[in-house]
Amino acid sequence: MSVSNPSHTERGAETDRADFLLLLHDVARLTRIETDRRARAQGMTRAQWVMLLKLARHPGLSQKDLAELLEVEPMTVARLTDRLAERGLVERRGDPADRRIWRLHLRDQAAPLIQQIQTERAAIAALITRDLPAPMRDVTEQALLQIKRSLAEATQSEAPGHGESPDAANNQSNAFVKIPFTAQPLHSSASEIG
Repeated sequence: MSVSNPSHTERGAETDRADFLLLLHDVARLTRIETDRRARAQGMTRAQWVMLLKLARHPGLSQKDLAELLEVEPMTVARLTDRLAERGLVERRGDPADRRIWRLHLRDQAAPLIQQIQTERAAIAALITRDLPAPMRDVTEQALLQIKRSLAEATQSEAPGHGESPDAANNQSNAFVKIPFTAQPLHSSASEIG
């Protein structure tokens, strides 16, 4: 029995899939680079931006819970919190029910910075989509949301007993994944951040 070589069409499909994955990776990497550049211009890091956005959306998170949301070690959150507290942007408050737990809250001084971050996010979204007609932006957004759901479902099926639905995974994703496809500045309500 002879082994046949895959047809040109089959090889082309494999190459297209590999290129698609590389394209997704490259777009994400370039978005991170642009975000890093803008954060540095404000004397901050992308990680600090994301932490501030998460705290604006979820005030009172414990350092442990925030570490899980950010997918980093609790010690990383502790260091980020120290830096942001030194700048007067974040404060630790003891948990009234458990003295071992510190709850993180934004201070009033963080509000203008949150607005600046939202403005920068809108500018990044405008940069990314500037040459895309509105219908293409809509289709792209829907396609990316479906890809995200598919990956979340696959991740959940790989982690039996994890107990989190794909929708919950969707809600906990990185703040910069949820950049709207509009150049309009985002509103400052906590429900629309990240």
